[in-house]
Amino acid sequence: MQSGLRWQHDVIDVYDPGGALILAEDCASTTEAVTVSVKYQYELSDDAMIYAGIDQSFRSGGVNVGNFALEGGSALYGEETSNAFEMGFKSTLMDGRVQVNGAVFYQQFDD
Repeated sequence: MQSGLRWQHDVIDVYDPGGALILAEDCASTTEAVTVSVKYQYELSDDAMIYAGIDQSFRSGGVNVGNFALEGGSALYGEETSNAFEMGFKSTLMDGRVQVNGAVFYQQFDD
């Protein structure tokens, strides 16, 4: 079994002296997040194993470079989180000449 814990501290401060981005919003932000990862694998035999895992991720917001503010949109985008689930198997057959592997996964995004 494997597990992990990650702490992120992101500071974003956009400096645009020439006004190329034409931002009306405040472009300074600080975000913090804690994410977790848990993975497990089980050896069925010397030639076969199954595994499962759950992972969380976090991406801080930022600034899109372009003319979003001119078109009435926002140049800023918000933070994003996701949860991912994966299960699978790996096997070696015929004295190592053939490998049969498979996996299913699902990932859910928020924001």
